[in-house]
Amino acid sequence: MSKAFALLGHPVSHSLSPRMFNAMFARLDIDARYSAIDIPPDAPLHLREVFATHGLSGVNLTVPHKTSVVEQLDHISESADRAGAVNVVVHEGGDLIGHNTDGRGFLDALSGEPGPRVILLGAGGAARAIASAVIDNGTREVIVLNRSSKRAAAMLDQVSKTSADTTLSHEPLTAASFAQAAPGTTLVINCTAAGARATIAEFQPSALGPDARWVDINYWDTEPPGQAACLAAGIHFQTGHGMLAHQAAHGFFLFTGHRCEGNDLLEMIT
Repeated sequence: MSKAFALLGHPVSHSLSPRMFNAMFARLDIDARYSAIDIPPDAPLHLREVFATHGLSGVNLTVPHKTSVVEQLDHISESADRAGAVNVVVHEGGDLIGHNTDGRGFLDALSGEPGPRVILLGAGGAARAIASAVIDNGTREVIVLNRSSKRAAAMLDQVSKTSADTTLSHEPLTAASFAQAAPGTTLVINCTAAGARATIAEFQPSALGPDARWVDINYWDTEPPGQAACLAAGIHFQTGHGMLAHQAAHGFFLFTGHRCEGNDLLEMIT
């Protein structure tokens, strides 16, 4: 019997997930299909209703629904609980079970270790998962730059429950805050939405050390803010395509029980 899976979020028209999943279903001869369903932030997301209406066996969640659906789930994995956010939900035995593969996917795709000091731009669901992942991987200081102080504080409160030995702080998302935090930082990760592009474009990556790296998880952005400045300053810049593919590989296993390689999925979208 054919199974159906989908991406829920807004916007989703740009998403490469249907291409990845459907290509891998075909390669492994799995009778399944994957689609993208646009659910705007002002429209309430009732997960059980969406699962029933579309006959879904599992979904991926993207902006802006990664944190808002947690209360609708019957069970959540340890990684989702730590992040306070989910990006994969599977329907098993009548229960909705939430997982978070963003953190693992980010580390799988990262070229090298995150290092001891990380700046996170943004405080959404992906940022929460990535913060937990880099802390587990040895990062000892995380600085969050975000437009909403309240949201940044809530994120750090969530992450701090399992990171007692890590220094956590937040500042406004401004060029001045970045300039102050940049020296000694080993990794910058942009997890903000499109509305912050102009602000981030004002940041000066040259304030970072020569061994620092910059990752922008917004794979859909063809000209990520900061990329040109990073290249000019000799700072290694990485797009979000790798994270997309590697987190999808973990999600693929949760959906189907079949393993696939993140690099194989990456080849399908690049």
